[in-house]
Amino acid sequence: MKKQFKSLYYSVATVVLMVLFQGIALAQDSSGSASTSSSAKSSSTTSTTTTDQMWYTQPWVWIVGGAILLLIIVALVRGNNGTSGTTAGRSDSVTVKKTVTRDTDTI
Repeated sequence: MKKQFKSLYYSVATVVLMVLFQGIALAQDSSGSASTSSSAKSSSTTSTTTTDQMWYTQPWVWIVGGAILLLIIVALVRGNNGTSGTTAGRSDSVTVKKTVTRDTDTI
């Protein structure tokens, strides 16, 4: 019963934090209806700018970079385990050498 309550508590706390963060993110939006004023005077300004976008601002660069990073992490974690962590294809050999001596001078 205690584990269920703890799990429920963490779930509710997570949902509350997510809603709080969403509210903070929406509060920063300048195009929302809360930021418009009720004055009768309105003005608009139009400006045209041309910018050269750098290579690192393109979304496909980040997607490809993330995929490559993920492949590197998977390769490092997996290591040299062979095929899926099994010992198929591997053989270990142990050689044990014993020397036995008998005492033949006993009466």
